[in-house]
Amino acid sequence: MSEPQPSESASEGGSAAQPKRGSTRIALGLFVLLAGSFVVTQIVSRTGPPIQWRYDLAEAERAAGEQGRCIFLLLHEPGCKVTEANERDVLSTRMAKERLAQMICCRVALRAADPLRGRFGFRDQPLMLILRPGRDKELARLEGKVDDLQFATYVDCPTSKKGP
Repeated sequence: MSEPQPSESASEGGSAAQPKRGSTRIALGLFVLLAGSFVVTQIVSRTGPPIQWRYDLAEAERAAGEQGRCIFLLLHEPGCKVTEANERDVLSTRMAKERLAQMICCRVALRAADPLRGRFGFRDQPLMLILRPGRDKELARLEGKVDDLQFATYVDCPTSKKGP
């Protein structure tokens, strides 16, 4: 009767461990691939031209009139959490940045007695307006918390219209 040789028992035990290590490597490889894909997607969707904000509406109106571009006006109260969420979730996206690059962008943090409240009908929620230059004509209005689809529809619709 012969006893198993040490090399035989090691190879038998080794064959059971091999599939385990192979599965772990495959799972790790898939995780790295998916994580890398997520990072790349986030970078691509968040890059784009920075929004060139102006903080004075009269200056934005002058620039829009000279350049023949629409005005994107963001009215909000200082420290507004909904405005911060809109900036983080929507205005930081590549889609938003590319569309806003075609307009003169102005943001105004409204004080309690600011006359812009009455002029544009501001009601305590962030208000986004697209205005035609020189005519104070409102082309589009969006209030409160928005998502990508709402914003894309809002921004694309009025700027594609022609005429007075």
